[in-house]
Amino acid sequence: MGRFSSTANTYARYREPYTPEFFSTVARELQFGKSDKLLDVACGPGLLAIGFAPSVARVEGVDPEPNMLAAAREAAANAGTALSLHKSRLEDFVSSNAFDVITIGRALHWLDRDPAIAALDRLLAPAGRILVCGASTDRDLTPWAKLFIEVRERYAALDHSHYGLDGTDFFAGSPLHKVTEIRVPHLQTTPLEDVIQRSHTMSNTSPEVIGDRRADLERELRALLTPYAHNGNLEEHITGVASVFARSALS
Repeated sequence: MGRFSSTANTYARYREPYTPEFFSTVARELQFGKSDKLLDVACGPGLLAIGFAPSVARVEGVDPEPNMLAAAREAAANAGTALSLHKSRLEDFVSSNAFDVITIGRALHWLDRDPAIAALDRLLAPAGRILVCGASTDRDLTPWAKLFIEVRERYAALDHSHYGLDGTDFFAGSPLHKVTEIRVPHLQTTPLEDVIQRSHTMSNTSPEVIGDRRADLERELRALLTPYAHNGNLEEHITGVASVFARSALS
């Protein structure tokens, strides 16, 4: 995931956020315990790890990108959160701990499916749960969202067909089954320029990948989205989602 090296310092700032209500709702509904151990897979700048940390006893994060781990360390220090971070792919990660909760954010599509499932099955405690999490702008409720996607995909320098990978499809035929889904919507106002910069936090339009076409992408987005802005801000409906998987569909 070296393609994320140029997004480490901006990912947490510009991507659609996980809200405090998302973390508290998920922790409450799943009854996280103060003795629970949590592993955040492909942790990036630590958004899920830091957000869930107050609800569990120990949090570890694993990511192959050094710049992302550096961003996570800085964010954890600023939040006063203790994280144990490891430079590794999930597929290669070895731990003496069994984790009660394993979170995977917007990274499921980067995992090597069979080795990743084997690693998750090995790392997950017997009654543990895997949370596939995401936060995205609702295309139906946010008038400019489809324009943003269409423009960005025209500039995408890498194949983006795998981005829609669903957790249910990913775990199909494995010991892990979906048991529930938690959705937490919210409405927020976001500066237009922040939405434009959001396009560069995605791997196939990151600064490292898009190169000298960056200014053209920004110019086109600005022209198309400005009519939807009020005082330089865009309104967007964002939904945080946690799809929960466990070894038994009855768990």
